[in-house]
Amino acid sequence: MLSTTCKYGIRASVYLALNGKDKLLNIKQIAKGLDVPEPFLGKIMQNLAKKKILYSQRGIDGGFKFNKDPHVVSILEIVEIFDGLDVFTDCVLGMRICSEDPRKDENCPFRKKADPLLDKFYKIFKEQTIGDFADKLEDIKDFVLI
Repeated sequence: MLSTTCKYGIRASVYLALNGKDKLLNIKQIAKGLDVPEPFLGKIMQNLAKKKILYSQRGIDGGFKFNKDPHVVSILEIVEIFDGLDVFTDCVLGMRICSEDPRKDENCPFRKKADPLLDKFYKIFKEQTIGDFADKLEDIKDFVLI
């Protein structure tokens, strides 16, 4: 459902919330910690900085940190930046059978089953903040910490 770019954006945001707190983390640290290609992650992080989710600083002592409290940044905000909100309304299968307003299309045999799930995902992503997610992961050793 979510693009790789979006998933990396969410993971990197959670990583910063867990490890960055008020300090700058450089892209090498983040990429290594998440096992993500550094150039790809760099573009993702710059996009988050451009949208004012993150603060970035160039140079030897540069890096990224949250521009605002991660407890007010919802996962939905990250999804909207990278994938848009159409992922919750467009046909999940990309079928042309759906009309211009796929939510009202009665012809699609998959639509009635998919809509409640998409609505639930939307609600979860809207209510779940990056900070809350990070708080719940803090004691889990499987999530890489530096």
